[in-house]
Amino acid sequence: MKRFLILALSVLSIGVYAQKYEKVQTYLMFTPAQSMNAKTELDKITTEKPKALDKSEYWLWKARVYSSVFNDSALRTANAGAIGTAWEAFSKYTQMDPDLKLIKDDAGMPGLGMTVVDQIYVNTINIGLEHFKKEQWPEALDMFQYAYKMGDFVTKKDLRGNKQAYDTISVTYAGYAAQNAKKTDDALKYYSILVNSKVKDESYLQQYKFVLIGYSDKKDSASFYKYLAIAKEVYPKEGWDEFESDFINKNYNIDQKIAYYKRHDAANDLSPMQYFQFGDDFSNPTAEDKKSLDSLKLEALKAEGLDAYKKAFGKDSKLGIAAFNAGVISYNVFSKLDDKQRDNIRAIQDINTKKAEIKDPAKKKAFEQNSKATIDALKAANAGIDVTIIKSADEAIEWLEKAYNAMKDIAKRTKVETNCLNKSVDLLANVFSYRRDKVKTKDPKAYDAFDAKYKVYDALHDKY
Repeated sequence: MKRFLILALSVLSIGVYAQKYEKVQTYLMFTPAQSMNAKTELDKITTEKPKALDKSEYWLWKARVYSSVFNDSALRTANAGAIGTAWEAFSKYTQMDPDLKLIKDDAGMPGLGMTVVDQIYVNTINIGLEHFKKEQWPEALDMFQYAYKMGDFVTKKDLRGNKQAYDTISVTYAGYAAQNAKKTDDALKYYSILVNSKVKDESYLQQYKFVLIGYSDKKDSASFYKYLAIAKEVYPKEGWDEFESDFINKNYNIDQKIAYYKRHDAANDLSPMQYFQFGDDFSNPTAEDKKSLDSLKLEALKAEGLDAYKKAFGKDSKLGIAAFNAGVISYNVFSKLDDKQRDNIRAIQDINTKKAEIKDPAKKKAFEQNSKATIDALKAANAGIDVTIIKSADEAIEWLEKAYNAMKDIAKRTKVETNCLNKSVDLLANVFSYRRDKVKTKDPKAYDAFDAKYKVYDALHDKY
């Protein structure tokens, strides 16, 4: 008998609480505009019976009422904070009813339970989409974040019984809105959920790229390499190496870059594009890198860049731009040496001109003696340049011709490839002209060969 009495009291208690919220429930059954009347009735309950605040059902009803207020467009304008109040009330309820009994069976109070869950989720998704379509990104993000919190609650508690890991809709739209609102941290939060789930749909490829760039910019090595591994697993055919190169470029100092390059070059595990990127980094050091290096180290760094470009082309013979860059580096060395030789020749000519202007034999002889050391040094310098300039000229020819041959037959060249092709032709004409003129009086056969090559490339000026 005692056990029956307890059960009876429990049923009575439920009935009393249901009756307490009957007017609230009634107003919510009518048009959304009646939600304010429901709010008024709810306020009366706490005024008349303050202990209602100690009951979990009050907070669930409050969440229900305020989400209804927010659902009506007219009421929403005057009660912009209603959705925040609804979520706070719902959170309070879940703390007081961790087993979620009221949600799961309504506890004799129809219109509560999953109705609250669905209303908050659906309202925030739909209102978020309204803002999204109008490109009102911060407002859309605000709504999708509430939708995400409710969606996350549903999935963690498995209230739908579908064992879903996360709510794809709210996560995806929250990420989109955050990205467009330029709130990178929020976008990373939501996109990282997608990437962690290893979603394979091609439509999510850009989210993977955004996550890698984002963590690269944040200098977060652990997160970057975690998501790089996932990206390579999910999209194995994508060119992820360039993202790692970007991370290294942004986060490593020049000594770390060189060490990384030499280590992986020795292991022969760099891709053509990674070699190409290192070629760019080493041949075009940043202003910060330049400050940390003296002239000798800068030249050594450019030599590493030349090596990287050559290896990029060696691994992918279609990468004509890599060969072009290698050719340009060699051509620039040749051009500087040529300029230096010409400067030395002009300096000798200036000395001789000044000597010729001196009429007094004694003074002329004194001038000759005083200038002899200078002239000898200039001639010795040019003799030394002769040894290295030919090597640079021939190396420029080798790589510029590789670039030309790799790009000339491409059916649909990019604008960059076309520019490089035209530049290759011009530089080759210049360097063959130099090689031809150097042997003009020494080797007629070589002269003819260089002249023939010069004519080939000179005729191709602006042909591409």
